[in-house]
Amino acid sequence: IPLKSIRATVTTDSQLSLKYGKRKRFTCTFRTPEEAQSVSVFINKLSASATASGEQVLDSPEVLTKHKDVNGLSEKDWELLLRGAREVTYEAGEVILEDGKSYQQLLYIVKGKASVTKGDVQLAIVGKEHTLGEASLILETPAGATVTALKSTIIYVIDAFFLDVVFKHVPLLGARFYEFLTCVIIDRYVNET
Repeated sequence: IPLKSIRATVTTDSQLSLKYGKRKRFTCTFRTPEEAQSVSVFINKLSASATASGEQVLDSPEVLTKHKDVNGLSEKDWELLLRGAREVTYEAGEVILEDGKSYQQLLYIVKGKASVTKGDVQLAIVGKEHTLGEASLILETPAGATVTALKSTIIYVIDAFFLDVVFKHVPLLGARFYEFLTCVIIDRYVNET
């Protein structure tokens, strides 16, 4: 199926309809309307980029371009991953991740600072270019600490369902991505113990 021929629309609350070719249609149901909408936006951006013959759909944020070829992820990998990211701003005192709650997403701090705590113990202060939620994403376990914004903090959120869709179409990116996350977790463990 030529990528440029695919069109995605959200038909009901959590249902996504894909049209391709002249009369072919595929419908899938997601857990939430947000998931359906996010995948729809991603597919339409990919289709638009294919139609525009190589035109970049989403500019890669400057902060991520310096990660070129770090632990196997290139600038192009980040550009593709960020097509499905959503930007969320947390104000000082707002909880970003809560210890014991399940999150199936990777968070990347673009701007700001946050405190990482376990109970009453502060484990770290994290800021720009720091990722959060790696272990929960890989192991599908609840968060192991609470992360709270110390000041206005901008975060890119990449949901697991989006990653699943991308990795089905670009399997080697999935391998590079999980290698990157594993390296981040190991590096953090080595530097914090």
